Amino acid sequence: MRLIKFAYLFLFSLFLLAIISLFPHSAFAAPSWGVVSSPNPLDSNGDPIQYSPVQGMSNSSANDVWGVGSSFSGNGFNLNQAFMLNSSDGHSWTVNKSSGTGYKSYLLGVAAIAPDNVWAVGSINRTSSNPNQVLLDHYNGSTWTVEDNPSDLNSSPFGSSEGLNAISAVSSSDIWAAGGFASGVGYTLVLHYNGSTWSVSEKGSHFTSGETGSSDFDGSGLNAISAASSSNVWATGSTGGKMLMKHWNGSNWKAYNPDPSGNGFGATGYGIAALSDGTAFVAGDYIPDANTTHIEPLIMKYDSSNDTWSVPTEMASIASQLDTNQGG
Repeated sequence: MRLIKFAYLFLFSLFLLAIISLFPHSAFAAPSWGVVSSPNPLDSNGDPIQYSPVQGMSNSSANDVWGVGSSFSGNGFNLNQAFMLNSSDGHSWTVNKSSGTGYKSYLLGVAAIAPDNVWAVGSINRTSSNPNQVLLDHYNGSTWTVEDNPSDLNSSPFGSSEGLNAISAVSSSDIWAAGGFASGVGYTLVLHYNGSTWSVSEKGSHFTSGETGSSDFDGSGLNAISAASSSNVWATGSTGGKMLMKHWNGSNWKAYNPDPSGNGFGATGYGIAALSDGTAFVAGDYIPDANTTHIEPLIMKYDSSNDTWSVPTEMASIASQLDTNQGG
């Protein structure tokens, strides 16, 4: 009986080995980060442009990944052209120029909703004498097309300079984009897409009636946006050198100016994640005190039960480790 049982176990082991051999080793390896080569955009002479950072990424699936950025060439890296990268397998990439033609163009954010529905946002200078304008690029599965900007952007307080830094989609008919505009100084800007047209949803508390919470200061802008639902949208950036978060509850925007240092020193949010349970997280940096010689990383958490932002206690140990590694 023992020999029969051993024989079954031996045959079963051989069967498992045969099954495992059918799969690549990577299928059983722990996930890890690695450098993947990608093509550079080409200049007018057909030569690769060497300085072409990718500044935003999104995917609708593992086989539909998009990246956007801007290539810089010319004296002083002052001739810029926005571009898109696409991968259908996560390894090989193709590159395309933005359909927004002009003197300079930038793409900083992308939202891939489906293989035939991708949005990219940034800014564009139509000519060397024109100010920055919002750039809304859309991919329908075969071609990229520049979409019309909201008509509101053609009237005061807009017109000096506008741009978008980030985009987030709840669905194909509920998309949010964030950035800023200049009207003497910088102010925040949020656009919304309802499936057919883009409109201005938020334009800085200096110009928005009905906005609650803390006020914007001079020199404001939004760097990131995250939409968990049509009534739970968070954006972050800075205002007057201070941390800024803004929340949309489905009817109104509310501004927050938390002070992570407790001393009023500078802080900026660069990334934000809104969760379906009402929690939100912001990643950025801040100056802890007047004696600090370097800017430290920052994570803040929003607690919907008391409507406040705070620094998680875990950040203290992270900051301490960084201080040790930097010799601070």
